[in-house]
Amino acid sequence: MRVLHTSDWHLGRSLGDHRLLEDQAAFCDWLVGFVAGEKIDLVAVSGDLFDRSIPPGDAWTLLCDVFSRLRSAGATVAAIAGNHDSAGRLAALDDLLNGAGVYLRGGYARAGSVTELDLGGHPLALVTTPFLDPHMAPSEVAEPLREASALSHEGVLALAMHGARSAMPDGIPSMVLSHAFVTGAARSDSERELAVGEAAMVSAEVFSGFDYVALGHLHQPQSVAGEERIRYSGSPLPYSFSETGPKSVCIAELDEAGLVGVTSVEVPVGRSVVTVRGTLEDLAESAGDARNFVRAELTDELRPVDAARLLRSSFPWLAEVEWVGGRRDGIQGLSVSEVAVRTPGELVDDFWRDVRGERPGEEVRAMLHGALHGTDTGEFAAA
Repeated sequence: MRVLHTSDWHLGRSLGDHRLLEDQAAFCDWLVGFVAGEKIDLVAVSGDLFDRSIPPGDAWTLLCDVFSRLRSAGATVAAIAGNHDSAGRLAALDDLLNGAGVYLRGGYARAGSVTELDLGGHPLALVTTPFLDPHMAPSEVAEPLREASALSHEGVLALAMHGARSAMPDGIPSMVLSHAFVTGAARSDSERELAVGEAAMVSAEVFSGFDYVALGHLHQPQSVAGEERIRYSGSPLPYSFSETGPKSVCIAELDEAGLVGVTSVEVPVGRSVVTVRGTLEDLAESAGDARNFVRAELTDELRPVDAARLLRSSFPWLAEVEWVGGRRDGIQGLSVSEVAVRTPGELVDDFWRDVRGERPGEEVRAMLHGALHGTDTGEFAAA
């Protein structure tokens, strides 16, 4: 059987001032055609269907439309809530959609439950574990873990996986959908933190005993812990300027003995992200980029005014503008404790250094300190 693994659609998201729904719809169109052409048995979406818990209406319409079209293309659909989704809203549709061949899971109610699917005569044990926030765990889950000092992301997920292994039928291949941050995986700039520091991490050992683990949350496609069977498909489109690599979906092939192999298929639609760097004048007069989302890093000595408006004729998909000309290598910002012991005059000198890259000369220093203290300082007062 052939399973297409994708995740982190973030329907309704924007990049800068640009809504991404048009690109997201193009991905959905491509996905439906690919599923039909490749005779995919199951489409698995591992969380973050939407970009926020109350998505706009057109994002809901797109999700319902693509799920309906995937069913018409012959595929069963399984999807779970991610940390951006409202688990309760998605879970409310669960029983309604099961009979239509769409399995939509959210929250703790069916976390770790095993659903036996018949995919064209081939059985599959499907385990669905949506994003599980330990702070939202019901008392029957939270209390035993709290007593064991194990109420954590790993604790609640390990408990769900233990329940799934206990309920697993013998002799058929198994697959897990999970939305989590697995230790050793590489993140990008666009994922929302699940918890502070490493508190959100879960170990790959949590998923032992399953044939394929379809992960969501991280936006870079990657296998985890050197195991082909534990994978992030990554997001289908770039959602930050750190995501310059190809976007893809995964195709996992399974038979009665388990996982046969995994291949990656590049997503051929949607805009890429590029970063350009230079002075405002040079970039505004350049050939520009009319195709991709652009982040402009301006190297002007002084912060330019109205840069975004001046750049849009060359870069119509401009999403971010950052002035980097005031940065100086080797100059570190002050800590809170350092600021607390400095005089106002010293802080003014530090500010000038950070902006200009050097300490103020005596004449400039006199002007700054005169302005700070409201006194006349020669030429400065005359001006």
